[in-house]
Parts: sequence; structure tokens; C-alpha cells
Amino acid sequence: MEPWFIRYPKRYRREKSELRDAGFQAREALLAKEAGIIQLHVDFFHKGKPYSVVVEYPTFYPYMPFQMVSKDIPKGRHLGEYGGAVCFLEDVHQNWEPHYTLAHIIDTQVRGVIDRNLEPSDDPTKEGLYASPASGHIRYRDNCGILVPNFSIPEGHRYGHATLSHGPHVNLKKTPSGHISKVTGTSKQDVLYTVGDDLPNLAGVDPMQLKNQGVRWVRLDRPPAAADDGILDEAIRAWPELEKPNYRNGVDITAIIFQEESTYKCKQVAWVFVVREKQLGVTEPLYFNVRADILDPQIVIARTSRTKPLTGKKVVLIGCGALGSTIGFQLGRMNLNHLVLIDGDHLKYGNLPRWIAGASATGRDKVSVLRELITDANPMINVTTHPLKFGDINQREPEQEMLNDVFDADLIIDATAEFAASHLITLLAKEHAIPCIHVSATNGGFGGIVGRYMPEPEAFCWSCMQEALYQERPEFQDDDYRIRLPATEPGEPTEVRGCFHPTFIGTGFDLDAISMQAVRLAVATLCRGAEGAYPDLDWDIAVIDLWDEDKSIPIDPKMTTYRFAGAHRLCRKPHE
Repeated sequence: MEPWFIRYPKRYRREKSELRDAGFQAREALLAKEAGIIQLHVDFFHKGKPYSVVVEYPTFYPYMPFQMVSKDIPKGRHLGEYGGAVCFLEDVHQNWEPHYTLAHIIDTQVRGVIDRNLEPSDDPTKEGLYASPASGHIRYRDNCGILVPNFSIPEGHRYGHATLSHGPHVNLKKTPSGHISKVTGTSKQDVLYTVGDDLPNLAGVDPMQLKNQGVRWVRLDRPPAAADDGILDEAIRAWPELEKPNYRNGVDITAIIFQEESTYKCKQVAWVFVVREKQLGVTEPLYFNVRADILDPQIVIARTSRTKPLTGKKVVLIGCGALGSTIGFQLGRMNLNHLVLIDGDHLKYGNLPRWIAGASATGRDKVSVLRELITDANPMINVTTHPLKFGDINQREPEQEMLNDVFDADLIIDATAEFAASHLITLLAKEHAIPCIHVSATNGGFGGIVGRYMPEPEAFCWSCMQEALYQERPEFQDDDYRIRLPATEPGEPTEVRGCFHPTFIGTGFDLDAISMQAVRLAVATLCRGAEGAYPDLDWDIAVIDLWDEDKSIPIDPKMTTYRFAGAHRLCRKPHE
């Protein structure tokens, strides 16, 4: 692709002429231009003082913003901790507009940066009141990361030891990852922190398969002054013992801990890891930095604050097929306390277009695979699995254990796609005063139904819905309790190799639209009555069309919703 100044010669001339007209002295780096890069050194005066900036234009200028660094602009909130990057817009990727030029930015923004750095203000009309964490500007190796606890080491401890726990396939020389499971003081017997039961799935693997790596840590009084290998030099000055690498598995790992701004004018602990890799035949080891991420449930809740009432809730999902696997994964990523998965089937290769795992999972229990996916996405959730077909015969002992899990739930979700199982599940839910959500899809993925059934004796139930669906027949004309049927593809389900029963035709992405409505209804049900939470929906039954039956073409989702005041007049038994 041609450089931007070749593609847009008029814009290139405009940049230079505006700088000249503004009285700015601009020098172009010729070697950079020969390589297809425009780099300008610009000198200007502000309030009688000289300043200089270096600007490099991106390939896709003017649609993407240039980068600017300066050694002259006074230190402050709008100058990067390392390298002197100038923050000339509140959010450069959101606020940049293609008509901006360098001369315009210097005049309208950079002058303000100088003033604000010299005289900081808490006035949000003058500047964005956001944090600028130093750890975000350090240079790290790609594809690496270590989770650290949301824990402050007592001030009296300046250095010590820690344990990095990681999975069996982690290569510490190439892509270190894992979590800090233990922190001690100078003496390894002085335990300051150990990972607790609140993080049951932190490693994403069986705890028996975990490997541990020794780490040394040191505290700095301020963020590191360097952004690269020099970080370790500061650590060594704080604790000289670090100068000699303590190699294990070919690497030495040092954790550097310091206070930094996490939110505006609020400081919290930050971690950076430095890995020294032992090189054969080479005196000096290879250094690289590894980023840390704080393991704090509140960080997750802050991004999904309306789901805060889910904390402490228990949900049972029965059926982990095309609909249920998506429902389970989405709910599992939320801040639920406990999710129970029930399904007696194993994953087959033919399931993959409508499932969320890959070919390596074929042959395994669906509930086991789904549990791994969920706990990897959310290590703070408890997930119990029952690889059983709900209501099947000859499984009485494990079935009783499963039922014990079901009957103390806050919500039951039926995604079995089986009439008999749905009838039983919804009936048991009502008997045990547990709200229940039922979800099903039609042949071809043309449509589906999502329904909520509350446990009150006279509340509309699953059996009521079956009666209301039959109102489509001409002999029934009870307009108050009629539910239309969802769109369905004509024809019979298909039987494919590897399946013991016929299966419907349909795509995963069509079915996901139905699963997501079930997830929204589940979250709304669990949050009912909580202030500031995810609002309740104004319906209990939704009939969803994703295809036009007559034309056999996909359409924008069409949803007809219903809410009934009480039980259907023809449905008595569940209400007796």
C-alpha cells in the first residue's frame, strides 16, 4: 500500500502549510520518509517559552491519529510515564476526527496540556479526570500474563518469596502464565497470603495437575523509572540478593510491587514480573517483562453492575445441547455463586456447528467440557456436574444426589428439548417453589419459545402453555389464553451418522438468538426486586420467529410476548 502522503498529496501539503502559517518550525526526517514514514520535529513557543515535539504519522492517516512525544513538555498527567508520549485528547481513539491537523492539535490541545501539567486542575470541564497507571506503559512480552491476588502486602515487609502456580502445559521460558497462590515474607514460614476457597477454579485444571514455581518479590517506593530491562536494576538496588538469578526450570522470576494510580487520585498496588531466562553458553541471561492482572471480583462486577444480585445465587441447567451450552456459558461468566449442569449425553463431532467446544472434546461428557469452559472464563464460580439423563431409570443413587442439588436452587432452566422431561422438570420446580425457565427451538432453527413459570399456586405454568398453544385449533376460541406457534421448517428431523435419534436442522447462530433471550430472562428473574439491578422483563412467554415460514428466508427476529394473570382454565392438575 502506498504511504498516506502519496495517496493524499493535498492533505500532505495542507499539513505543512498550516504548520508554516502558524509560525511553527517543522523539520522532516528524510530517512523515515524514504521508508514511507512521515516523522516531523516541530518547534513552537507557548507563553514565551520554547517547546519541541516529535510526531510520527500512521499509515492510515488522517483516519487514524498521529503519535506525539516530547522531552520539553513539563511532567504531569498528560505526559506518559515512559518515553514522554503526549496525551493530547481525552481518548485519542474515540475523539480523533480526520479533519484534525497537527497545527490544529498543537494550538488547541498541546498548549492546554502544558498549562494543565504546570497547574493541575480537578475541574472536569478542563480535563478528563482519569487515572494513568504506570504499569500500562511498560513494555511486555506478548501472549503472557500472571494473575495476582487483590491483596496488599503489609508495609513492614519490603521483600520476600511467592509461589506461581500454573498448568502442566505452560512454558515459562516462552509464555509464562498462571496465578500467585502464596506470598511469604523474607522467611518462607512467614505466610502473608494463600489462595482461598473463594477461587475454586483458578488454574482452570485439576489442582492435582498444578505445577509450582518459586518467585522472589520486592517492593519499590514508586513506579519504576524505566519501561524495559532497567526495571530489574531498580529491584536489585532495593534487594541486592536479586542480582544473582535463582534459576528453576531454566528461569528466574522476580515480582516488582509498587503503588500506582488505579482510578483518579486513588493509588493501589501494582505488580510487574521480570523473567530471566538462562541461556546456554551465554553469560548474560535473556530478560523480558510479563504483565500482571489483578484477580478482583469487584473488577468484573463493575463492568456488569446490574447483575450484582446474582452474587450468591444458585442456578440449575438441565440440558447442555445446542441451546443449553450457550445458556450455561453465558450465565457462567456472570457473578453467580453456583451453577449445576445436568446432561447425560457426550459430545459428538456432528454437534460442533451448534456447540461451543472444538473437535478435541468429542467423546467427552457435555457437562464436563462445559464446566471447563465456564471455569476458565470465571474461576470464581462453583460448577457441579451430573452426567445423567434427567428422569432416566437405573441411576437412583446418583439421581438422588442430583435431585438434592436441584431442589435448593434459586432458578431451574430446562433446555432438554424433550417434551416428557420438560413436563417433569417444570412440575418438580413448581412443587418445590422454584422459578423455572423453559427454552425450546423448532425444526430448522426457524424459531422457538422461551417461557418463565413462577412457583405461586395459581401462576401460569408449562402445562398452561401447552393448553394455550392448542388454542390455535379452530375448536378453541379462548382469546385471553392463546399463544401462537413459532415458525418451523416444514419436514421431518434428519437422522445422521453417529446419532441414535433424529435431530433437527438449523444453525448455531440462529439458535443463539433464542438462547440469549433465555439468558436475559434468567438474569431478570434472579434480579427481581433488587434496586438498581437488571430490570425484570415485561413478559413471561416469548414466541420467537427467525425465519419466514412461507418464503423460507431468514428475517429480523420477531418476538410476540405474553403475560397471563393466572392459570389456564383447562389446566388444573399442577394448580391443585
